[in-house]
Amino acid sequence: MRNIEELGLSLYAEVFRIDPETRKVLETVWAGEDPLVKHTLDWLYSSFTNANVTTKDTGGTDRSSAPTVYLGYQGFGDAGSTVRGVLVGTGSAAVTLNDYALGTLVAHGTGTGQLYYYQALTEYITSISNKRIRLYQRPIANKSGANITIYEMGLVLQSNNAWHFLLARNVIPSGLVLANQGLYLFQYAFEVS
Repeated sequence: MRNIEELGLSLYAEVFRIDPETRKVLETVWAGEDPLVKHTLDWLYSSFTNANVTTKDTGGTDRSSAPTVYLGYQGFGDAGSTVRGVLVGTGSAAVTLNDYALGTLVAHGTGTGQLYYYQALTEYITSISNKRIRLYQRPIANKSGANITIYEMGLVLQSNNAWHFLLARNVIPSGLVLANQGLYLFQYAFEVS
């Protein structure tokens, strides 16, 4: 008789309002789930079957890669970097399985329509009730002088050959107004059980 084990995979998106001075979470302002896009499925398929897959990078270029390309995926990003880590945008088009980039990425900076991207962080929580969790986080501030409404967030990781792939994208239906001088923490929690 065969013993069949089940594997659960979840990705949750959350946004927290945090105090700009103490960096403590004040409240959860939005939460969503099921934002996985095609590249995530290709990555898992490649890893489990040792097969090459072709998928689009964030620039829209088809990349054919072996499973080893996905080893050492990097989700952290330097302060000011908008090429990897948790990113935000103003695009409001519905999420599709074939999304490979945010609809309209908000640029880094302190000018009109820009947001200030702090360093993106990753944290691996080894085990909680037989679950393994990896957090991808990024504090983002508004130093532009006016409110900015965010309608989408995404998670972009860098493969070991420096290609960038969108693993998740969420649309925030009513938008989140990030007030001038406000600070939000955007987070993805990747859970395997």
